[in-house]
Amino acid sequence: MSRDLTAESYAFLEKAYKETTYEVKALSQVYKLKIGERHAEFLRFLEEENIDSWSVISAFNPYSRELSNKENENRHLNFITALDKKEYRVFEAKGVPADDNWEAEKSLFIGNISRERAMDIGKRLEQNAIVFGTKTTRPEIIWLVNRK
Repeated sequence: MSRDLTAESYAFLEKAYKETTYEVKALSQVYKLKIGERHAEFLRFLEEENIDSWSVISAFNPYSRELSNKENENRHLNFITALDKKEYRVFEAKGVPADDNWEAEKSLFIGNISRERAMDIGKRLEQNAIVFGTKTTRPEIIWLVNRK
């Protein structure tokens, strides 16, 4: 199933995603990532852990449709269970919005995942977008929906 966003919805979500802080909890550290910004300590972590590419993906609130805490937690647990942790380096993450009216969304940091595979997972979880990066690029929003 694909989804189309109006120009207004797209602009609203793009602003929200860019203002969100993506917190990755890995090896007793919390890395606070922002779209388009370099993070020296995080880049050292990627190098030390031999992670070439990565993504932050949430199963919460499909297509920005607000679900109950219980539904979101179930989706997150199913996501964890379905992910092949032997193939990827997986750590807990969360998207912390700048707007106090939105709650943080649990997510997963998935290391050594290709852009295509990350997009496939995000689409199956009915997400508007995912965060993707490599050890040589800054975090970016990858849109999974169409703009009208």
